[in-house]
Amino acid sequence: DPFFTTKSTGNGLGLSSVYGILKAHQAGVKVESEPNVGTCFTLYFLAAKDSQIRLVGGTEKTSMRGGNETILLVDDEEAVLKAAAGMLATLGYRVVTANDGEAALRVFQERPHAIDLVLTDIAMPNLHGRAAAKAMRMVKPGQRFLFTSGYTDEQQIDALNQDGFQHFIGKPYSMIDLQAAIRASLDAQ
Repeated sequence: DPFFTTKSTGNGLGLSSVYGILKAHQAGVKVESEPNVGTCFTLYFLAAKDSQIRLVGGTEKTSMRGGNETILLVDDEEAVLKAAAGMLATLGYRVVTANDGEAALRVFQERPHAIDLVLTDIAMPNLHGRAAAKAMRMVKPGQRFLFTSGYTDEQQIDALNQDGFQHFIGKPYSMIDLQAAIRASLDAQ
């Protein structure tokens, strides 16, 4: 079942997100599962040759442009939070994490001028991403946001647009797509 979840809220796309991230990094996964015993996931990554990030597509290499800004990363799924934080750090960004909207709002209120971009999941328990972003925007009107979700529909995108939010990236995303979305959000006029 591709949408299986053990959570009361959520969409069951955690494994799909992990698979998408692995595929984007030319990595692999081996799954061994036995009923009533358990499941083992083994992840395989290519060894890094140097510290510069390059994505290989055919024979062409593309270097990604990261940054040195501070990003507040908000996601209630621990695996997604860790994977995305690792990607952001690899791109050179300073990363502050929160596991839900309430925690993100507390972090933001402590140091609003130190946060250049808030990258937040939309659907989270306690305080969803859009509500947290509205509260943050009250503290710092010019704050930049990038929203993400594994499940989107036109109503969700319309609601973001009606609230004045313009930037969104769907899960799962590759590092190059994440980098492009972050730069677009940060560099927007």
